[in-house]
Amino acid sequence: MIGGWWWLALACAGAPESPSEPAGWGALRPTQGKKYQVELSLTPEPPVMGELFRVDAHVTHPDGTPLDAGKVKLNALMPQHGHGMATEPQMDPGQCTEEKKCTHPDGKYWAEGFKFHMGGAWTITVEVEGPLGPDSTSFVYEMPG
Repeated sequence: MIGGWWWLALACAGAPESPSEPAGWGALRPTQGKKYQVELSLTPEPPVMGELFRVDAHVTHPDGTPLDAGKVKLNALMPQHGHGMATEPQMDPGQCTEEKKCTHPDGKYWAEGFKFHMGGAWTITVEVEGPLGPDSTSFVYEMPG
């Protein structure tokens, strides 16, 4: 479940009150502060209601250079219902060295353990920490009910 601080952070990030999504769900878009660009995909696509699936994020700098040394957090919630998922997605750590430095070749980040337990508009949030500072964006996925 999502704690109270998450709603405040999401509200400050400008999450949509009534979800709408331009054509081409998951298509490349800039983060809110235009520090990065993000593209999303789901595996399987479409996800099956009540079953686990994976979310992949391709993250780049504005010039298209992959963000290979950043941190990305992926999550989902239903703002209209005031709840998140019953699962906590686990992020791929990337390729890590003994010095605890982790990289994500080609700017590819992913998390497993997403589960949409009901139909409706789900907001998938993407929080990025990179050399240009933190930034975020969100994508609205309409899960058939």
